[in-house]
Amino acid sequence: LRGLRLANIPSGSAPQMATLASATATLDLLPLLRGQVVLRQVQAEGFTLLLERDAERRRNWRFHGDPAGPSAPFAAEPPDRSGLPVILDVRLARSEVVFRTSSGAHLRSEITAATIAAPAADQPLHIHLSGAYQAVPVRLEGTMGTPAQLRDGRTPVPLALTATVPETTLTFHGTSADPLNADRLEGRLALRAASPGAILTMAGAGPGPAFPVSLAGAFHHAGDLWRLTHAEGEMGGAALAAPRLQLTEGASGRPDAVEAEIDFTRLDINALFGTPADQPGGEHGDADMPLTFAVAPDPHLSV
Repeated sequence: LRGLRLANIPSGSAPQMATLASATATLDLLPLLRGQVVLRQVQAEGFTLLLERDAERRRNWRFHGDPAGPSAPFAAEPPDRSGLPVILDVRLARSEVVFRTSSGAHLRSEITAATIAAPAADQPLHIHLSGAYQAVPVRLEGTMGTPAQLRDGRTPVPLALTATVPETTLTFHGTSADPLNADRLEGRLALRAASPGAILTMAGAGPGPAFPVSLAGAFHHAGDLWRLTHAEGEMGGAALAAPRLQLTEGASGRPDAVEAEIDFTRLDINALFGTPADQPGGEHGDADMPLTFAVAPDPHLSV
């Protein structure tokens, strides 16, 4: 297959949602007699994908209409996956996925090489990916449920993933009831970073200050809601507890809402944000943190 193009929704920002330079696939013939598609191996190169919501909050990746539109509630059940083929080995190279936010910003994920493979339909899938997010190098390793489980929407799919960026490791152990959309996630999320610089750069906030951060807690993601609860960790060597950290994505034209409950045993702003000490053990300079307020803040913070 060469030169594939998939049109975007009529209200999308670009005419094409996806393009593919080339792909090859190997199928098992006998399962076709039972109406089942088993892809023994798929190799693709030059794949590009644009994900976005239009002004009415319709998602362009919902091909049979979007039940979670601007006024509809989050769907009670995950989408049916029974029609998916059984895929045993997928290899992707020189590709990218771009998510366009409601404000028009482009969040770019580059995929240098990626493999998702399992020895058989009843064996776990192993994931290996190297690439970049917002120009920051990223590696992703881990396992997920079996190819058969991916087609069965009755039970959540187990996930064990580790993402590594410069000086930073993020791990997730849990399940997803909607793995194709990376949604309906439940599990434990843990972050360890020698410096938050890589994370801040990926978020578009620049390298920022340099101090170690660790945080781990119960993670939940469903639709527009992202929540970390019962979290504990350290910031700049000081212990902290976070009973609740929550992000709710805003509707079109409205800011995201961030709520945070954080308890510090000790918080030294100068040590975290001030100028470094002249010598080891010396005092940091005062932190210069001017109070400036945006006319239309995004996100809204409640701390």
